[in-house]
This record gives sequence, structure tokens and C-alpha cells, in this order.
Amino acid sequence: MNKSRVCAILACVSFLIPISTLAQVDLSRVTLRAGAIRTQSPYEDHLWSFYPEVEVGGHFIAAYLSWGASWGYWSDGIDEPLPFMDMVTYSQKGHILAARLGFWPQLLDNHWPIPITVFVGVARQFTKTTYVGGFGLAGNRGQNSSDQLTMVFVGAGLSVPIVSHLIVEAEALQYVAVGDGPFAYAQKNRRAFKCGVAVDF
Repeated sequence: MNKSRVCAILACVSFLIPISTLAQVDLSRVTLRAGAIRTQSPYEDHLWSFYPEVEVGGHFIAAYLSWGASWGYWSDGIDEPLPFMDMVTYSQKGHILAARLGFWPQLLDNHWPIPITVFVGVARQFTKTTYVGGFGLAGNRGQNSSDQLTMVFVGAGLSVPIVSHLIVEAEALQYVAVGDGPFAYAQKNRRAFKCGVAVDF
């Protein structure tokens, strides 16, 4: 690495340190959630999936704002061909990586009566589609595939402190697809309902 590149990196670091200090962004919370998410399946008996999620986050600029970065997993649970004639059965599972910005009105005004949180965010979904069985009208088998989709989401929830550094949460959110990627059509009904426990440190 040449001298000019080292000087450029040191200049960037020295510039960013006071900005990060001024912004008061920290890593101070770990949250575990579990609930249900709407799948992308067209099959009536497989529309909802168990959805575990883990998130790290903290304060963002002000005490009433927060940030979070999360990972979640879902699977539609289809493991055998469905009893339909001339139709291929697929199974889907996927990972969702997300980043969010939250707002706590009660921390802005302690007269706010309900410990509600509202949040917006962006997510990237990685979907694996697996051929399970069955044949199409022409007798063709299905094919495995992998797809990615960018989504934005908006949601609201309750965030109730139980004891020091321990918070119980419940939230609901709605996804909206960005662009016309694979499975974008399915996101208009894509919602998630989760409960969780957050630990501040």
C-alpha cells in the first residue's frame, strides 16, 4: 500500500470519528423475535410460516430514534407433492436481511400514553425454490431456482419495559416490493406478526 493511499485512509478515519461521536450512534440492543410471516406460496394450506428473527441495534442520533439490522428465516413447509392433477409442486424457503429506523414517541414526550414504536426499513430477500414433485401439462418436471428481491417495509408495535434492560415487544409490518423482481407480486399480501424480547446493554 503506497504512502498516498495510507494518508487518504487516515484522513477519512479522522474525519469520520468526530461525526460518529456527534451522531451518538451506538450498538446497545439485541432482540430475539418469533412469529408468523406470509409466504409467497399460492397454496391455501401453506400461506403462513413460522418466522424467527435476530436483530442488533441501538440509538440513532437521538434517544427517541433507533436503528436495527436483522436476519430472519422462513419456509413454507411443503415437503411432498400436493394432490393436484397436471401441476408441478414447488417448495420455497428464504432468508431476509433487513435494516430499519425506528421512532419512539413516548421517549420524545413522556406524556404519550401508549408505548408504541413505528418503523420503516429496507430488506433483501434470498429465496430458494425447490422442485418437490408432480408434472406439468406437457409432462415436464419442475426446476430448482434461486432469486433475490429488494423490499421496503413499514410497521408499528408495542415496546414495554419489564425490568431493567429487558423489554417485551410485539409488532406487525407490511412489505412492499421495489421494482418488478421475482415474486414482487406476492409482496402486496406479505405481512409479518412477531413477538420478542430485547436486552439493552
